[in-house]
Amino acid sequence: PVNPGDLMLIFSNSGINASVVEMATLAKEAGLKVIALTSIQQSTAASSRHSSGLKLMDLADVVVDNGAPNGDCLVEHAGFSAGGFSTLAGVMLLQIIQTEAITRMLDAGAAPPVYQTQNGGNAANVNERLFSSFENRLRHL
Repeated sequence: PVNPGDLMLIFSNSGINASVVEMATLAKEAGLKVIALTSIQQSTAASSRHSSGLKLMDLADVVVDNGAPNGDCLVEHAGFSAGGFSTLAGVMLLQIIQTEAITRMLDAGAAPPVYQTQNGGNAANVNERLFSSFENRLRHL
């Protein structure tokens, strides 16, 4: 379950496909804040595939441009395209966003609800408290 005020990150290089636009629409209707990680160049160059005509960047509260070129390829040779830039940029941007959010929470005196590596000294206790605090929102399979 999601709660109003929760945050949803949606990654889509083009931001034009119906599924990501629909997900952003549903998230906004549920009161969530939406961060879009997308290529503004790619999204601007293409038409929406959603019936509303909207794109992911039109719905997001915050748009993070991944800087990917139109087509998302790093290598084009003899008519062959490869090397998706958005995957690399997405991983890097997610780590930057996560690290900045954790830093701001710690600076404000809040404990970030972040799963800790089991290689740390007190990770088991921290993770148990984290699981307990989210118990009503976790699905056990």
